[in-house]
Amino acid sequence: MVMLLTFIVSGCSPPASVNEPVVNETESPQEPVPFQTETNTNQVKIILACDRQQVHAGEKLPLFVKFIIRPGWEIQSLSAPPPMIATKIELELPDGFALESEWQEPQATLSASPDGHSVYAGTATFEGVVLIEEGRAAADVEIKADITFQACDEKKCLPPETVSMVLPVRVGE
Repeated sequence: MVMLLTFIVSGCSPPASVNEPVVNETESPQEPVPFQTETNTNQVKIILACDRQQVHAGEKLPLFVKFIIRPGWEIQSLSAPPPMIATKIELELPDGFALESEWQEPQATLSASPDGHSVYAGTATFEGVVLIEEGRAAADVEIKADITFQACDEKKCLPPETVSMVLPVRVGE
């Protein structure tokens, strides 16, 4: 049985190694997280990462979703007002994996648009913690993420995008 989780985000700061700004948007973070997958859209680079690829039953696995947003652009917050599309992170976790805490979100800023609603600009890193349940059998598994966002500049918004990402994890004995 696979569990689909939609996370509601609440404030916290991620470790510096995941929150380092990227000067060249074509490169990985300056201090890369050891295990990650990434995707690029026209205005946003997204990294799904964890601090290690192998876990054991009973352990906690920090998970990170990092948005690197091109200068002059922003993505909508998790509570964006209509007609904007709120940013959403949905995980599909393997059996024996469970959410231990809600996603922790970075500090939002005010939009460059006239209404000044909350948005993320520059680099925005979300952190969640997954617990691998006691008794979880050893296996190679995948953490799947569907990430929806809408990128806007001060004059227009692009159509919303949903990207699907997969992060392989090994549950050791």
